[in-house]
Amino acid sequence: MKTLRVGLATVSVAAAFVGFVLPWARLDIGTGALEKQIGARVRAAAGRTFQARKARAPAPARRGAKPAVYIPSQISGAEIPRYADSDKVKVLLGLAEMVTGRREPIGALSWAVYLLPGLAMLLGLLIGGQAAGGRWVSLLVALACGGAGYAAWTLGHIDTRKQFAIVIGPGIWTTLAAYAGLGVAGVIGMTGRQSQQPKGET
Repeated sequence: MKTLRVGLATVSVAAAFVGFVLPWARLDIGTGALEKQIGARVRAAAGRTFQARKARAPAPARRGAKPAVYIPSQISGAEIPRYADSDKVKVLLGLAEMVTGRREPIGALSWAVYLLPGLAMLLGLLIGGQAAGGRWVSLLVALACGGAGYAAWTLGHIDTRKQFAIVIGPGIWTTLAAYAGLGVAGVIGMTGRQSQQPKGET
């Protein structure tokens, strides 16, 4: 049982870190809230004739001009703090609105995402060590897995394309699966501890 518990906890922690660097969300440009905006731009562009575009000479590059700023169309958990203060990264604004209910930059709050792999590592160490099955470990596992379960249930019952113009990526699902694995490992640890207690001990 210990080998199974430690192995499952190790794999789950690794999955949490992998999920942290995988894409969490990407812009959905085909449906949802961006459809009207993008469709209007496409129609405006299509209305221009080829001759008019050809006649328009390219503007000469100005000396000292600032380079174009890269705006990602998808974002991972590890990248969130990098763009947290920008109001131009639509995919991050969609994620922020989904979590906080407000479509605005989240600033310093973005660093909280690092709690996800950090907490997974802490739980993995506790579950895989001698503390497996302890009262506080059980409480932490229950809270973490309960939160992950609620997040998974919520994502399964909302249409992120229509409401937030984003598509949930594999990073979030991998992270939620990692916490589910930690929950199973925690249950194995609690079961193993109870089976080792002498009969009549409470």
